[in-house]
Amino acid sequence: MTDGPEEKRLFRVKLARPVFEIAIVDVEAADHDEARRLAKRQAPALPDKAWVGAFDPMKYGHDVQDLTDSRDVDEGEIDPEALAMTPEPDEDVHYALLRADMFSGEGETLLQPWMIGESKLIITDLAGDWIDALEEIRETDINELFEGTFRGDEAPTEGESTPSIAVDQGTAGEPDPSPRQNESPSPNERSETVISLSSRRSKRLRPRSLDDEE
Repeated sequence: MTDGPEEKRLFRVKLARPVFEIAIVDVEAADHDEARRLAKRQAPALPDKAWVGAFDPMKYGHDVQDLTDSRDVDEGEIDPEALAMTPEPDEDVHYALLRADMFSGEGETLLQPWMIGESKLIITDLAGDWIDALEEIRETDINELFEGTFRGDEAPTEGESTPSIAVDQGTAGEPDPSPRQNESPSPNERSETVISLSSRRSKRLRPRSLDDEE
């Protein structure tokens, strides 16, 4: 006699999605490298209103940052407070970036500030996981990978429950109603894509820090 399907129960899930904002600046420089370097130096001082961007579901997917099983709470394995998630980013989850220039076919890794000060051991461990993931991308039909990786981004099938919003998004700060949250920059003829790698494991793409030219 086989057991029937396991009874469904409540899971609370923290989702994240990437938003890339664009700003335009003018710099006087002697060459391309200097122009890039000077523009990056200006970036931190730019006001929020100078940046425009919104989530693009046609290019990017979603990540699950945290998940709590209500059964673990019921059985006393974790505190009930674990269900009291807030829309704050998970402090244990960070992201690295892969830059894909679709015009030239060149790829780069963009090192992130959170990596500074981390131990060699943890960075090596993360990089190993990223390398494994990229090797799979290189060796496997990308459409096959998408079937599993992005299936969760599809609309619910018939009979499947639709997730409800469990946390008041206003408790973590109201969304900025300014145009930069609602407008997307007009597409450039030179198509460029940035892929995020969760801090769980890349090489093969030449590392370059976002601020390495300063």
